[in-house]
Amino acid sequence: MSLNLIPFIIWTVVLSIFMLGFLFQKKGTDWRSLGVVEGFLVALFLEMFGIPLSIYILSSIFGMSDFSGTGNLRVDYLGKGPVQLFFMIPLFFFAVVGLLLICLGWYKIYHARDSLVTDGIYAYTRHPQYLGLMMVTLSLLFWWPTIITIIMWPVLSVMYYILGKREEKVMIKEFGKEYLEYRNRVNALLPIPKRN
Repeated sequence: MSLNLIPFIIWTVVLSIFMLGFLFQKKGTDWRSLGVVEGFLVALFLEMFGIPLSIYILSSIFGMSDFSGTGNLRVDYLGKGPVQLFFMIPLFFFAVVGLLLICLGWYKIYHARDSLVTDGIYAYTRHPQYLGLMMVTLSLLFWWPTIITIIMWPVLSVMYYILGKREEKVMIKEFGKEYLEYRNRVNALLPIPKRN
């Protein structure tokens, strides 16, 4: 199997530009976290478009050689057909919701003009863009699971959780009591109502 370079470059560049477009709007963007997202995308698309490292590793460990030849662990182990719909339809909607969270969060912040945003999507989660990013990358992980991305996804999620905590310290300094009251009302990531 050889690397199909054109789709690899196109997918990596398009998704990277998409992510960068939202992160450039933020003050004090943590570039290490963006680097983890980039590493995740490159690892995912590298295996997707020609170098199925995970299949090579697992086939040598377990002595298996009867793969369907897709290079996709999910397809090669579960086969093609109706079972795939069980995975693909929910993954598609999960990814779309993640992208919507990123876009809605960006829109509210972009139009905030340096004021505290607590309405719209921010009335349900303090970090909708990070939640959306985690949802999109988790969808990609299940769509095309690889050993490297299975290891990287938890690291990516923890880094964005920590970045959110750091950003909150800045918000407390900038908005004080107003932000603390907001933080007491709304969860950091999961849009579950807090009990008071």
